[in-house]
Amino acid sequence: MARQSVTVTLETVTPLFSGGVEPRGQPELRPSAIKGALRVWWRALYGGVHPTLPPYELAAAESRVFGSTDGASPLIIRLSPSDLKATPWQFGQQPGLDYLFFAFRPIKQGPPRSGFATGQSFKVTLQTRPGIAAEREFRQACAALWLWVRLGALGARSRRGAGCLRATKPPEEWPDHLPPLLTAAATLSEWRQETEQGLTQIYTALGWPFPLKEGDFKTPTAFNILHPDAGHIFLLNSKYPSWQTGLNRLGLAYRDFRSRYQPDYQNIKPVVAGRSNQLEPVERAALGLPIIFYYRSLGGSSGTLEAEKSDRRASPLSFHVTRLDNGEYILQLLYFEAQLLPERSGLKLKRQGRPVTGHAPGDRIVWKFLETIRTRPTPQQANDLFVAPLSKVRFPGEEQ
Repeated sequence: MARQSVTVTLETVTPLFSGGVEPRGQPELRPSAIKGALRVWWRALYGGVHPTLPPYELAAAESRVFGSTDGASPLIIRLSPSDLKATPWQFGQQPGLDYLFFAFRPIKQGPPRSGFATGQSFKVTLQTRPGIAAEREFRQACAALWLWVRLGALGARSRRGAGCLRATKPPEEWPDHLPPLLTAAATLSEWRQETEQGLTQIYTALGWPFPLKEGDFKTPTAFNILHPDAGHIFLLNSKYPSWQTGLNRLGLAYRDFRSRYQPDYQNIKPVVAGRSNQLEPVERAALGLPIIFYYRSLGGSSGTLEAEKSDRRASPLSFHVTRLDNGEYILQLLYFEAQLLPERSGLKLKRQGRPVTGHAPGDRIVWKFLETIRTRPTPQQANDLFVAPLSKVRFPGEEQ
């Protein structure tokens, strides 16, 4: 029985910060990290086609492709780094990037975090185990690989533009009827058309129906899914000469939007000061947790807003950088309408004294940010946070 195998050559489009044994030590690439990324995109793809599937059935379907604690995956992932060199992230040059990559700053007089710089390549091999017939699973994993390279990233701050990748060579033995892994797009419209056609090819090649509306389907979903009602892919209609230029511009707008957004700052202040135990919904929590509130007017008092049952919740809004075939760069914004927190769970503000809990907010702030950065200023309404108009990538069968 012939093994199925494909090797893809990937290049870093933005710096890749993949933690090793020590998160702030020497970065490492591991097959487990690649497998984790492929799981996420497979789940988004399969979940979008079956948005009402019970969780245990979804888990069973996923385990057939990637394995579980009860059984090994029929697939193997191998990595072949080619002398990747790590360099410390340089702070203080572009404030928008510093804001997005704040986690890489020096801590306690130590050095900034190191990552793999842009333009470095490595190879990923995906293959079936010897003696196992897994053509269907192999094809599904390759479809997840296409989505990951086109829309996803790897490592720390991957939702804020770090760790974006691109394929540099056509892979041999790429499954028939799946979209090409390399982008041939040189314009915004070509990239959008290429992505829309690629989604259609994936569903067709896998024999899956298009993710259309279902009567009992509701948002938010339990996890991220690629569905026209729950997974939104926006394209920022502007091209940039470098990844730094575009991501820095978006980072500045994101920083200023968050810092100006009211009334979270004032609502939290009396709770941090101990004058109130009433925690109003904090809308900025919809952009990810934790959030640290610091008040100079209270003598440096601070509070940390977390999820009630866990300290972190990744942002449902992701920034992604793509390098076009002509060397220019474009930005995508992906928003998944998934549950911010588990059911019957809320927010917790840690402060001096006993923590205070409250309800999770809705997602109004996410849509407000998207509307703000896409709206051109007019004589009647100033808007210094405008970046560029947004266009939407359509799913197969979705109305234009």
